[in-house]
Amino acid sequence: MAHYSTPLIDLFVPLLLHDDPQVQRQSAILLYSSYGDEAAQRLRILLARADAEERQRVRMAQEVLTHYVPRATAGPLPGPEVQVACLGVLRVWVAGVPILAQVAERDRGRAGSHKLRAVLAALIHAGGRGISREALMAAVWGQESAASGLTRALSSLRALIVEAGGEDLADAVLVIGEDRCLLHPDLVRTDVATFERLCALAAELEEQEGLAAAAPLYTQALELYRGPYMADVAGAWNALIERRNLLAGDFMNLVERLAEHACNERRYHECVRLCDLALSEDPAADDVTIWLLRAYAGLGHYAELEHAFQHYLRAARIDPRAGNDPVVRVYMQLRRERAVG
Repeated sequence: MAHYSTPLIDLFVPLLLHDDPQVQRQSAILLYSSYGDEAAQRLRILLARADAEERQRVRMAQEVLTHYVPRATAGPLPGPEVQVACLGVLRVWVAGVPILAQVAERDRGRAGSHKLRAVLAALIHAGGRGISREALMAAVWGQESAASGLTRALSSLRALIVEAGGEDLADAVLVIGEDRCLLHPDLVRTDVATFERLCALAAELEEQEGLAAAAPLYTQALELYRGPYMADVAGAWNALIERRNLLAGDFMNLVERLAEHACNERRYHECVRLCDLALSEDPAADDVTIWLLRAYAGLGHYAELEHAFQHYLRAARIDPRAGNDPVVRVYMQLRRERAVG
């Protein structure tokens, strides 16, 4: 899981003091779900170091945090027993032990290990609502009858959890019923849940206070995105692929917002870096390409601007004379501005 430096927690103080109660609530939940008791501890540190005016703000932030998350006043909170990184390669830690790494090391390509990985991925994807045995078999084995295979996979998964965290933890985390299976949501933390909360909160904050206010949250979300959702899960089923595409869209949007912010502040090199990051995923993204062209124009790198434009035309299969295409319009505008300049 990504680890953030403590000063990033300070970003939440103005969010906790926001005029909109919904922003306060989302900020409090996101802050505590991401940092646990470290959030309350950081507020206590700020309270000790700040001047009189800032101490008052911190006290108010503490009150908001504990109003929406009463557990924040209960003292140290142990970290989640199961941590999941599913943006990019799927990784799972039980009590700090990377259990999928153990599977890969032991089985080295055996079919059973792939099925176990897929069963775990389906349980993670289902979240707290769980998944029926029939849906689990359909997702992992397709149309095949796989009751015995599912039983073996669930047994192997439980054994891994027992080895990492003990019998009691396995009983609490992995709930296997006659008709439905789930990973207990109170004991599991995923990077994708934090990513989605950050994106939603950033978009809401941008709408209310502008892009500059939301940029730090967009940046924090970007740090979490390490690739497509469960990118290495073989034979991904339709629901997982749909979620993967939605999250990829969120990624492209937040990069575009950060690219605009960088360009607005004339940090053109940063804008280029961000655009390259997004265009490596979707070379035909018109909104991102527009900011790349503007950044190259700001730097005076017209050869790179021309190359980026031609690359877009090929990727998007656009006729350069298509006056209704937004990238073509911006390109022509930049050429005119250069001629005038």
